[in-house]
Amino acid sequence: MNRPTLLVGRQSIRRLVRASIVPALALAALTATIDVGYGAERVGVRGGLHATFARLVFDWSGPVAYQVAATDQQLTVTFERPMEGQFEPARRAISDYIGNVRLEDDGKRVVIELKRPVRTSHFVNEQSVVVDLRPTGGAAATAAPEVPVQISDRNGYTRIVFDWPVRTDYRFSQKDARISLSFARPGALALPTLSASGTALVTNMQSTRRGDGSPQVEIDVAGRVRHFRDGRKVVVDVLPDKSAKQAASEKPATPSSAPPAGVQTKVGAPVQLVPQRLRPADNAAAALPDNAGTLDVAVKIELDGVGLAFPFTEPTALAAFRRGGWLWLVFDRPLRIDTGPIAAADEFISAVEQLEHAQATVLRLMTTPGFNASVARQENRWEIVVAPQLMRPESTLKVTANPGRDANVTLGPTAPTTPLVLNDPEVGDQIFAVTVSQSGHGVARSHQFSDFRLLPSVQGVAVVPYSDDLKVEPRDQQIVISAAGGLRLAAAQTRRRVLATTAEKADAERMFDFTAWRHSETGGYDAAQNHLLAQIES
Repeated sequence: MNRPTLLVGRQSIRRLVRASIVPALALAALTATIDVGYGAERVGVRGGLHATFARLVFDWSGPVAYQVAATDQQLTVTFERPMEGQFEPARRAISDYIGNVRLEDDGKRVVIELKRPVRTSHFVNEQSVVVDLRPTGGAAATAAPEVPVQISDRNGYTRIVFDWPVRTDYRFSQKDARISLSFARPGALALPTLSASGTALVTNMQSTRRGDGSPQVEIDVAGRVRHFRDGRKVVVDVLPDKSAKQAASEKPATPSSAPPAGVQTKVGAPVQLVPQRLRPADNAAAALPDNAGTLDVAVKIELDGVGLAFPFTEPTALAAFRRGGWLWLVFDRPLRIDTGPIAAADEFISAVEQLEHAQATVLRLMTTPGFNASVARQENRWEIVVAPQLMRPESTLKVTANPGRDANVTLGPTAPTTPLVLNDPEVGDQIFAVTVSQSGHGVARSHQFSDFRLLPSVQGVAVVPYSDDLKVEPRDQQIVISAAGGLRLAAAQTRRRVLATTAEKADAERMFDFTAWRHSETGGYDAAQNHLLAQIES
């Protein structure tokens, strides 16, 4: 079979070559832009709006040198290594402060448009670089933040939650059936409509604002009241009087009957379904028992740190770890703590709060940057020293990944107790904390897996779950982390191998040689195009 002969002249060849080379060169120029981020570290970027400032956090995987500079219109953060990341969620979170964000200098410089003049401060928290933006001049007089207020009926009582954006002190008072809460920070309370809430224990709510913008709310109640702080939230529970509750329990039950024919039953309002992974633990279970005892903490302030002594009367296990700038202290015995003496050490501890929990004493401390905890135990007494030191346990637990059909991860050897589920008020998710009775047994560094993350600790173990069916349990002097069908360890190992690949090895494994495509030795785009055309025509 004879094939047709294609006759093409010199001009046709030139047009054909030009048509082929121009898209190739354009692709090379485009890939040069993409290649800026090749080998750059993936860095998490978070933004948070506080009452008087905004916070921007860059979560690096290791220590990194940096510089911060700001003008009235622009904030620049320069790192020693290139980075890439998703800036949009952080920008939306603090959109009153920042606008467009771009990367320059091959990903080493982050340039952020400022919407208002700010004064910057910055520090390093573990491996994260934190930049705070505080308004200056007239911009400092910002409007008070809106404070959502939720009211809901629980199992036999009513709960009111004041969801402040930051931790806020308050004063509580009660006269007869009216309670009053006065808050120490400007804010606008968004009170719900009581008729829509449908509660019999709360009959009226009214709020006013004082001259400094701080709100006060008065609530008429029909029952007993307890109040406490849950992270940044202020919680008020209204419980039925014991006499009324007892009378209700003694009331004979009446048989239920079906509605008469032709009568329509009411359909309840739609309920938003939240994945278990994102659903906070039940706050009712998280409240301290009414009969919880108290524990007086001994505080000793030195020139270079502060010592805290917790004199328990019975054997108590402890977990001490860091997350999001907070130092968590979790004891497996529920007691009330007067945090006033701890707060007095404000040179080293800028904030302290107790989170309510039915099975544990949970404290969170915001310490001076660079100050970390060490722990020691003397019989039933735990001693915590906060000083300029590394966050290192005395005895590092061995973390072992066990792949296979029922893949799991074990930590040990140690003497663990039953895991506790904690609500993180900053992030809104949960932490599995395993307290340990042996002093100094902890996890030296963070470990990242596909289904969970291990937080660094000086005592005990803290697990942030990424999977709904994650299980954490003590077993034979070990802590076993597993899931239905096994953990996804292979994917995690592959990810670590890819991240550990050096830039030199990555260059060798590339499918396309973008560097050669650029023909940078011949000059710019036009010079490279003319050079290639001349080679073909010669």
